[in-house]
Amino acid sequence: MTIKKILVSLLLFTSICRADNPIILWDIHGVLLQTQDRALTFFTFPHLKEVFSHFSWPLLKDFASLSAQHLFQDTSSEEYIKTALKHGNPHLAELIISIANAQRPIPGMKELVQELHALGVEQHIGSNIGETSFRRLLDSNKHPYVAPFFKRMDLKKSIVTGFENGEIIKKPDARFFEKYLAHNAIELDKTPVLFIDDNWDNVRVARSMGFDAILFKNPQQLRKELRARNIPIKAPHQIYSTQRDAHKLHPPFSFYRVIPAANQ
Repeated sequence: MTIKKILVSLLLFTSICRADNPIILWDIHGVLLQTQDRALTFFTFPHLKEVFSHFSWPLLKDFASLSAQHLFQDTSSEEYIKTALKHGNPHLAELIISIANAQRPIPGMKELVQELHALGVEQHIGSNIGETSFRRLLDSNKHPYVAPFFKRMDLKKSIVTGFENGEIIKKPDARFFEKYLAHNAIELDKTPVLFIDDNWDNVRVARSMGFDAILFKNPQQLRKELRARNIPIKAPHQIYSTQRDAHKLHPPFSFYRVIPAANQ
């Protein structure tokens, strides 16, 4: 076979992979990343004194209101950051960003993202992380364990939480998904998108709009779900067990432990 034929075959193979595989739209927190060292981040923050010296009663009231909302729905760090800046407390805004970004990759997810990239699968972010926190998370100097994750993603086609006309647009609001589709001129009947999230409400709304959607519990379960959709990734070599497995609709925990597989 000539070099020209080999190159043509490779191009055809790549195009087939891209045509057969859906775009994957990733949530971040609880799917790609898990929280780590938040208490340490708080107590080692260099401007903690300035944070408390600029607290005010109106700021406390607004924070209490946001916290009350968080009991019933996801609250983005962007809302807290905006509130802190509104009340003249930039050091508090920086502390919020630092705590929100105290994250580490979930074991096994980095390899999965790399495999999908090698297969030619297009990957986007669709997260309630705020724009400010996300931009900071992409800094490889400040977040060397996390930033490389997103090199496999098409960030220009991704979407994170932000304000529009003074209103926050975030999951599970259908407008979040509509904004993503409009931004990329995607028609789901022509271009399938697989949405992966650990929050049932987000998954439910995405499915109602025509997305294929997976409720994430752990990397092993996700690999099985992807293979069931004919995405040719490797079978898992380890079984990831999590307390969240017992909570199929509203999994509250992010703790992982690795158990060797008995039979693979």
